[in-house]
Amino acid sequence: MDDYGIDEDFFKTLGMQVVKGRNFIGLTDTLRSIIVNENMVKYFGWDNPIGKKVKYPGDTSNFYLEVVGVVKDFNQKSLYNPIASLLLFYRPNSNNIQVKLSPANIPAAVANIEKSWKTNFPELPFSYTFLDQDFDSQYAADQREEKYLLPFPFLQ
Repeated sequence: MDDYGIDEDFFKTLGMQVVKGRNFIGLTDTLRSIIVNENMVKYFGWDNPIGKKVKYPGDTSNFYLEVVGVVKDFNQKSLYNPIASLLLFYRPNSNNIQVKLSPANIPAAVANIEKSWKTNFPELPFSYTFLDQDFDSQYAADQREEKYLLPFPFLQ
């Protein structure tokens, strides 16, 4: 099972779809609200997942997490990996943010984001990656290996 801390804008930013229940709602949701993916619903055989209470693996407290929504399955890792069960926690103050940029002027947009970051978080270093580059790097090793496995052109 994978888990991520997200806020109420995560799905809209990445173009993802809540298929049952609802998205997180700002100050309404608590740290006990979760959204799960379709794979987790299938794994547990839930007909109606909304309102189900689950215990986080390894949690020794008496608290349960409550399912408020279900998101359509998406690949969280390489396409070679099967889609895993997923818990999404409401964490509006997590240490990662996702920003959707227009391709018109990416360097200027990144410079503006960096300026804002340094104004608001002067003690924290600014670093970023692009999602498409992250995906490409996952397959770089496969592409290198493929070059060595292809038959030599002079062999018939």
